[in-house]
Amino acid sequence: MFYIAHVSLAFIVVLFIAIARVETKNQIRKYFMAFMVELFVWTISVLAQQYCVLFGQTQHIMFFEKLAYFGVAFIPAQVMLISMAATSSGPKSLTKRFVFFIIPIVTQVVIWANDLHGAFYMNYTFPNVEDVEFGWYFYIHSAYSYACLLGAILLIIRFVYKNRGSGDSNAQMYILLVGIIVPILVNILYTIGVSGFTAFSTPVAFLVTVLAYFFGMYRYNMIRLTPIAMKMVMNKASDLYIVIDEDMVILDYNEPFYDVFSPLISIKKQTSLAEALSKMNKTGIPDNVFIDIVRECQDSRETIYRDFNIESGGEVKHYTAEFSALLIDNEYHGCIMLLRNITRAVNDMEEIKQNHIRLIEQEHLASLGQLIGGIAHNLKTPIMAMSGRTKNLEALIEEYEESVGDEKVSAEDHIEIANDMKKEVFNIQSHISYISEIITTVKEQTIKFDEDNMDMFTVSELVRRVQILMHHELICSNCELIYDEQIDDSTIINGDINAIVQVVDNIIINSMNAYGGKPGKIWLTIYRAHEDVIISIKDKAGGIPADIQEKLFKQMVTTKGKGGTGLGLYISYSTVVGRYGGEMWFKTTPGQGSEFFVMIPLEKRKERGIGKK
Repeated sequence: MFYIAHVSLAFIVVLFIAIARVETKNQIRKYFMAFMVELFVWTISVLAQQYCVLFGQTQHIMFFEKLAYFGVAFIPAQVMLISMAATSSGPKSLTKRFVFFIIPIVTQVVIWANDLHGAFYMNYTFPNVEDVEFGWYFYIHSAYSYACLLGAILLIIRFVYKNRGSGDSNAQMYILLVGIIVPILVNILYTIGVSGFTAFSTPVAFLVTVLAYFFGMYRYNMIRLTPIAMKMVMNKASDLYIVIDEDMVILDYNEPFYDVFSPLISIKKQTSLAEALSKMNKTGIPDNVFIDIVRECQDSRETIYRDFNIESGGEVKHYTAEFSALLIDNEYHGCIMLLRNITRAVNDMEEIKQNHIRLIEQEHLASLGQLIGGIAHNLKTPIMAMSGRTKNLEALIEEYEESVGDEKVSAEDHIEIANDMKKEVFNIQSHISYISEIITTVKEQTIKFDEDNMDMFTVSELVRRVQILMHHELICSNCELIYDEQIDDSTIINGDINAIVQVVDNIIINSMNAYGGKPGKIWLTIYRAHEDVIISIKDKAGGIPADIQEKLFKQMVTTKGKGGTGLGLYISYSTVVGRYGGEMWFKTTPGQGSEFFVMIPLEKRKERGIGKK
């Protein structure tokens, strides 16, 4: 055992140097280094006691025994902290962790003052433990030490049980477990005086701990950047992650990342990111993209967000990526890349978009049905008038033909006939102009709503179109549209006039329907509020039922029974808010009437809050 203790001491020094060269400054690394120092002091103190025996300097044995307890007393608490750090358990603050060192510190005071009270050793001999007489405090120290070691074991067993089947991470836990259990068993055998176990036995047993940690550090990267507990969580998460150190070397990744990317890239721990991404061009993404982003993250020390479309097996998957700098004591030690598969969300959004377009087209077609009825009525009157004017013109032409060569018809009569013909032609032309205006307005209004026409139009043009398109509907419903102009009619609004016309028409039609065929007035008011144009449509038709008000813009609801689709206000709200960045709200008083407001920014805003009036 004496010679093996020298080997153990050498391994302690080697492992300490290896850990010290690791630039990572996390808790586990600090605890390991402290553990190595304490174990070094313990081992060298026991060896020093043996050398004192060999060279006849037994008067110094007690000094080295007291020195040994710098390791003996602190190592159990240190092992407890290592287990806590590995399993992310226990207190995180320095003040709360200090509690674990209270008993070891008291032990130092008691053993160094042992000559005064004998509370630790009543009689001490080396190396034969049979003749040692322990004081009362020794049992307090021993109970606390075994409690710490047992607590460390239970923490690891609990962690392994909760995360069973998790591969490398549980292997790290097994290494810690072996490194703790072996020295405990040996120390118990030494303490109870089993033959063959001497003062060298426990420090030598910690050689197993040293070798276990040494193996775990290089085989399982045990003290590098990623805490074991976090790795367990990430292995069970649906998100993908990969850890890259400051030298662009892959340190770690979770199982979902490996499952997705192993067929696409040459992924392996402790390989360079550039080498792993050499096959990335098969996915449709240049291999230098990820490297450039990681470098940008290293330089900026900020979180960077990117979206990627990755092709695999003929299928395109959508991912959103988050690159976060891993900072320890404000020093850059690597980058964590988190990827989330948003393919389903993207596909769902595309389906919602297509459904929204279909709803708009459905409402558009419904509006066209009403529009065509109005067109037929609006065109019928001028066409009938033109037919009458044409007959009058035919009669004048026939009269003129009969007057040719008739001496009774004077020049003044010819001029009178010509003037009558001109009047009829003028009347026909005025009707044609009216028909042309209707056709032009309708043609412009039938543009598909999925086309984003960002033109400009004036307030006067908006009012003119509304009046033309609503003319027939107003007559049929016995309603009167009163326009209250409170704005310069040359004010220019940016956007698609067709969409706004349909919004206003829908609200006016709703007001007409609210009157239920009874005569009524509808007030259209347009005014300016700061940098917005407000369009107000007001009626005195009795108000909106309370059960409909909350759902008016959120759902497709109607008060028209089978005669309504419920799309009008729903689509109008979507158009005003989504396309223009505007707002839409209403005020209603039961038994009196309602007033709808449409706010359109003079300059389109990308994002606009929805004001609740």
